[in-house]
Amino acid sequence: MEEAAHASTTDLAQLEKRFRRWRQTRSRGERIPESLWTAAATLARSEGVSPVARVLVLDYYRLKERAEVQESPGDVDEAPSFVELAVDPAGPDCTPEIEIVHKDGARLLIHASSGMGLAVDDLVRAFLESSH
Repeated sequence: MEEAAHASTTDLAQLEKRFRRWRQTRSRGERIPESLWTAAATLARSEGVSPVARVLVLDYYRLKERAEVQESPGDVDEAPSFVELAVDPAGPDCTPEIEIVHKDGARLLIHASSGMGLAVDDLVRAFLESSH
């Protein structure tokens, strides 16, 4: 328990230093960066809004609101780890075409149907290696 209290005191002290640095370098009227608000709200949830607001010199009610909003489970959007895309199979009108133009202007055009067991790489290699 004592270690947890020490860690939270350290966290609050480090965050207070970040706020102090930001306040020294900010332009007049500049809003508190979202990263600082998020860190303060996270700490306020574990340490309490009042002590965090007092140390960081923040408005109690704004910090409380942010801590509560951040806490609600529906607000956090997690990126899916996998996305499946449904792809319609090629219809009867879909015929793949491959067109290759040799540097001398000769052309090779291949219309492949689904049942055509072609070795396309061999055809292309033979076409490109041939002299026209």
